Amino acid sequence: MLDIKEQYYKFIHGKKCKIFEAVLIQPTCPFCGSIFNASKLKVLSASYELMQDFISALKNHDGQALKALIFSKEPVGELMHKTLMTFCKK
Repeated sequence: MLDIKEQYYKFIHGKKCKIFEAVLIQPTCPFCGSIFNASKLKVLSASYELMQDFISALKNHDGQALKALIFSKEPVGELMHKTLMTFCKK
C-alpha cells in the first residue's frame, strides 16, 4: 500500500509532469501487529491455497487428492503441517 505524502508539478524535458512522493506502508497483522514480510506472505498464501484444495477434495470425496495434499511439500508452516498430519490414519 502507498501513502501519498505530497504531490507537485515539475518540468521534465520541457513537459509539465505531476510528481507524487509516497511512502510504502507494510501490511501488518490485525491480531499481533507484526509486519508481514515476503516469506510470511508466501507461507500464508500457500496455506490458504492448500486449505481450499483440501476442502474441495473433502467435498468431492477424493481420497487420492486428500492423501497428496496431506503429504505435500508446500511451505505451509509448522502449525499447518501439524494440522494436516492429524488427518493421517495411524
